[in-house]
Amino acid sequence: MKLSSLLLVAALFSASLTTAALANTQPDKAKLKAEVAAMEDAFCAMAKTQGLLAAFQHFAAPDVAFIDTDPRK
Repeated sequence: MKLSSLLLVAALFSASLTTAALANTQPDKAKLKAEVAAMEDAFCAMAKTQGLLAAFQHFAAPDVAFIDTDPRK
């Protein structure tokens, strides 16, 4: 067996062990809930001080697409 094939098999085996270990761990729901609540509070505070658009731009995913439409027009 070639060295590169052996390294590939070892890497795949290691990745499968890591995936199996991560799948067996349960997330800390209380911690996640606290993180979401803190993020919501930060969003609301920014929206109050800098406006909704600034808050959405700051907290949105990096690949978000904002469509500039105004239904009043």
